[in-house]
Amino acid sequence: MAKNHLLRWARLYANGFDLSGDARTFASVENMLGEIDLTGWSEAVHNFIDDGYRQVGLRGFQALLNDAAGRAFAILKTNPTGVEISLLLGGGAEPVAGDPAYLLGAAQFQDRAGLDGGAFVINADFLPQAGVATDHNPWGVVLHPATSLSATTNGSTIDQAAGSTNGAHANLHMTASSGGTWAFTVEHSTNGSAWSTLMAFTINGSAIASERATVTGTVNRYVRAVATRTSGTVTPVFTFARN
Repeated sequence: MAKNHLLRWARLYANGFDLSGDARTFASVENMLGEIDLTGWSEAVHNFIDDGYRQVGLRGFQALLNDAAGRAFAILKTNPTGVEISLLLGGGAEPVAGDPAYLLGAAQFQDRAGLDGGAFVINADFLPQAGVATDHNPWGVVLHPATSLSATTNGSTIDQAAGSTNGAHANLHMTASSGGTWAFTVEHSTNGSAWSTLMAFTINGSAIASERATVTGTVNRYVRAVATRTSGTVTPVFTFARN
């Protein structure tokens, strides 16, 4: 990671749609624990412990009120209760494998419209959906950026320095499809050469869609995305985070 991550190169995917062409700004992406004040009367300094609940969410997302099919207003006005959100941060260019990503299994909590500098805009907050584990770390990496595929593809090998034991989660955004059939997995490896399946998605590439996958336990040092073709062409985006 370098000091070259600008808003110009950020990309925002909501379910199977790329909203980056309409996106204006966002207020914050959260990753914190709640505070419990344990300060006694006679103490001169406030003492705190965390409450054990991770607080995550993408707040204050603003996009132009574009009502064309598949654009910001058409997608956000429905106020979905379940939405996979991935914010990709490119380093001096469009995001590539290994760049930072913030990913959630979320619920959209508003679709408030208004004016900003004379332009009509729509605003949204994305917070964890009920039933989504609160211990999942939202900060991870891009496993596979938006790329049109017409053949079975192994994504770039991402070396994450060490294995871990607390599981992981991943988002798959299918932003384009010719109606064919594919299988999508995340694989892991201890050495970067011998691979096994870590997570498998159920969507098959036949339509625009999205899915969140989770796994518990050991996640080996190296990870990659794999798209296995039976027929058709697709444009998938994979994001991944260790817990």
